[in-house]
Amino acid sequence: MIKSLIFTFFLDGWLWSMTWGWYQLSLGLLFTWLLLIYISRIKSLPALILTITSYWSAFAVYTLFVALISTYIVQGDYVPEKAIGSTMIAVTLAIVFTLLQGVFFQLINQWYHLNFWQVLSITFIGNSMAALFVTYFMQFTLVTIG
Repeated sequence: MIKSLIFTFFLDGWLWSMTWGWYQLSLGLLFTWLLLIYISRIKSLPALILTITSYWSAFAVYTLFVALISTYIVQGDYVPEKAIGSTMIAVTLAIVFTLLQGVFFQLINQWYHLNFWQVLSITFIGNSMAALFVTYFMQFTLVTIG
């Protein structure tokens, strides 16, 4: 029971990142890049490289984690019946990506000295803003179209 709930949670987040999450990841990348430039005072090219590599590494680790859960823990025996709501998934994906990017920033802090808490806060703000924008955009389009 708990195993299936955990799997559903991570699978829904991963599926979200493959669909509407691309908008969220793109906006999060843009917001984080701009915040790194204007708040952390990092030059634009290093900030862009740092942002892209942190998002890429977070997405790769998350995809690998979901693949491992589905292969070794659940072993394909469970197919979720109901997806979690999009707002909750968007916010959760923002938190998961912030945590994974925090691990990335901590690992590269040995070579590329950053103010870890400032960069982590900026990443959290950028990811949260992207989640809110995508959620409200989806609600707006559903109200307008539907």
